[in-house]
Amino acid sequence: DHRPLRSERLVPSVGSEPPHATIHGVGPRRVRLLQVLHRHGARTPTHHWPPQITGLPQHGTQAWDELWGRCPSTPIRTFKGGSFAPMALDDEQCSMSSLTFTGLTQLRSLGSYLDSKYSLRKDLGILYPCDLMVCSTVSKRAILSAAALLQGIYPGISLDDAFARIQLPYELYPEQ
Repeated sequence: DHRPLRSERLVPSVGSEPPHATIHGVGPRRVRLLQVLHRHGARTPTHHWPPQITGLPQHGTQAWDELWGRCPSTPIRTFKGGSFAPMALDDEQCSMSSLTFTGLTQLRSLGSYLDSKYSLRKDLGILYPCDLMVCSTVSKRAILSAAALLQGIYPGISLDDAFARIQLPYELYPEQ
């Protein structure tokens, strides 16, 4: 459910023309800042099942593969601070803590919802990176989730272009 929080407030901006949104019962307002904090999409388990739980498939077994199916390929950074290696959305065997295709779909849907709610593409184009900041942890499932969110906001953007917009913690706060 993606309903706005009660504390959500949009304040009219001065000067620039940011996207417009309509808040329930309030009317149109200009969006000055939109921060989205989200978890990754659906994923496989991060840890092995406890031994007390029986009947669930263990990682690396055929039963695991049958339960989880295939997962999207994970992004690979060429070097620390470098770009991501170009990749196609291939699939691979799901490993522990892999983002699933369902997870990708969840984040694309969230991105599409945010765009429809706040008209993000109208004035906040992907061509204006100074107005768009996308941050992620170094977790591959979180990076892939952030890229999928961008693909929902900007339909047609390639996965590689979405990765190029994502900043990781060591890029935001370099060591001194």
